[in-house]
Amino acid sequence: MSEPVSTLKAAALLAGSVGVASFWPSIDGNALIGAFAGAAVFVLHRREQLLVVRLLHFCASVAIGYLAAPELLDHLPVRESGVSAAIAAACAVTLIRALIDALDKCDLAALWNTVRGRRK
Repeated sequence: MSEPVSTLKAAALLAGSVGVASFWPSIDGNALIGAFAGAAVFVLHRREQLLVVRLLHFCASVAIGYLAAPELLDHLPVRESGVSAAIAAACAVTLIRALIDALDKCDLAALWNTVRGRRK
C-alpha cells in the first residue's frame, strides 16, 4: 500500500500542472480544468481497478474531455466549456469501452456485406 503523503503529493503535483497549463494563451483553461474535474470524478468512481489502469483512464479521460468540449457546447444547453469538458471527461472512457465491447460482439464481415449490398 502506498503512503498517503506520497499519493497526496502526486495529486497536488498533477493539479498544479493543470493549473499552470491553463494559463497558456492557446489553452482553454475552463475546458482543461473541467476535463480534469470530470476525469477525477470518473477515476474516483472506478475503485475496483488497479491504480495504473485508473491513471491511464484518467489521462485518456482528460484528453478526450478537453478535445470534446467544443463539440458538446454545440449540442448541449450549457454555455461554459468547463461544464461540457467535465461531462465529456466523465463519460468518455465508459462510452468508448462500451463501443469496443459492442464491436467485439459484432460480425463486421456480415455488416460489411450488408452495407455493400451482398446477401448470404
